[in-house]
This record gives sequence, structure tokens and C-alpha cells, in this order.
Amino acid sequence: MLNKEQITTLLQFVASVTPDKISCDACLDLVPELAESQLGNRPLTEVLEDVQNHIDNCPCCAKEYETFLEALHAIAEE
Repeated sequence: MLNKEQITTLLQFVASVTPDKISCDACLDLVPELAESQLGNRPLTEVLEDVQNHIDNCPCCAKEYETFLEALHAIAEE
């Protein structure tokens, strides 16, 4: 059984999630474009906003995105 605090936390999480408009495969295909936009401080297109939303809600894609960014930073430091 969940206690009151756990239920409240769970409900807050559910309320904060926005609907996903893209799949993991589509997200991962657009990760380089999202990274380029964010690293260049350019505004996100509607599609890239969908990618960002997916990454915010999908731990697997978030990890892939972070790994991609780490690789970009490592390349930049060489």
C-alpha cells in the first residue's frame, strides 16, 4: 500500500506529464538536431519541442541524449 505522501508524489508526476507525440525511434533520429539547436541557443521548432517533451518523459531517450551531448563535448575539447 502507498502512503499519502507517495500517492501525492505519484499524482504530481502524472499531472506533470504531457502527451507524447513521437516514438522513441523518431526521437532518437532527431537527437542530433535537438542538440545542435540547444547548443546554438536557437529556438526549438515545434517538432524539436516534441522531441524535448519526449526526452523529458522517457528515461531511456534522456540517457541517449545525455550520452550524445557528452560525446559532442568530448569532441569539442579535442
